[in-house]
Amino acid sequence: MCTARATTDEHAPAKSFFPNDHRNQLISAPSCKAHNNDTSMDDEYVRNIFVSFAGCNELAAGIPSDKAMRSFERSPKLFKQTFRNVVWSEHNGKKTSAFEIDLERVERTMHKISAVIYFDRNRRKITWDTCAIIKQMVGSDFRGGESDSLFEMMESQNLPWFGDNPRVFKYQVIEPPNLPATFRFLFYEGVDVIVAPFLDQPKNQEA
Repeated sequence: MCTARATTDEHAPAKSFFPNDHRNQLISAPSCKAHNNDTSMDDEYVRNIFVSFAGCNELAAGIPSDKAMRSFERSPKLFKQTFRNVVWSEHNGKKTSAFEIDLERVERTMHKISAVIYFDRNRRKITWDTCAIIKQMVGSDFRGGESDSLFEMMESQNLPWFGDNPRVFKYQVIEPPNLPATFRFLFYEGVDVIVAPFLDQPKNQEA
């Protein structure tokens, strides 16, 4: 992601997303401290909100949730930042809650995952900005418009899925010649994300 000397390996996504028995052949790329260790709080934040999404599998409700609780115990501030502005709502006829997401943190993390995957596939760095669109988002100008068309476009391509731990994380990618790549990520079989070349979008959404 930068020209600094690599001192460690960055995983895509970070190891903390994966239960210990679902860490087969994790994707990684050389990284400097600033783009790996110094971004660990973003990784924890994103993992914690993703495992809370309705529709995720039991892996999200198991070991990753234990990790989330430990991270909240270590940092009460992170808990407050994660579940700010909580409101009660309904999902498929069941009571649940919605909360505001810090989309800038999500986008930084999704961009980093994209950069690792792109480097792993092509041995080249991403040179473009990206934006992240989460299918499960509500209360956003993107819902029901541009975001739906992006997911429909990805579905229509019948692209293969990649990833050796598909119940935790798998991805699809469109790599047009001489054009920026577009990625689709699926976390815990329930959080569907497209990472596309930059589009102007609102900075706060609800999940």
